[in-house]
Amino acid sequence: FTGTGNISTDPTFDASALTLASGSPCIDSGSDAALPADTQDLDEDGNTTEALPVDLAASARVAGSAVDMGAYERP
Repeated sequence: FTGTGNISTDPTFDASALTLASGSPCIDSGSDAALPADTQDLDEDGNTTEALPVDLAASARVAGSAVDMGAYERP
């Protein structure tokens, strides 16, 4: 797919859910700079200008060297 931040390979999802499987090219290949601000203070630390700290499952949003592509971070 063309455009910044897209990949042209299979994202390799886990068969049981829309999470990334081990070895997915999407792991640690997102853009930390593209994370939105934590305007709703989801981690309740009082900082609403920090990058979003959790994924859709309320797990840490960055668990490796960079954010994963997609809604869920692979631990």
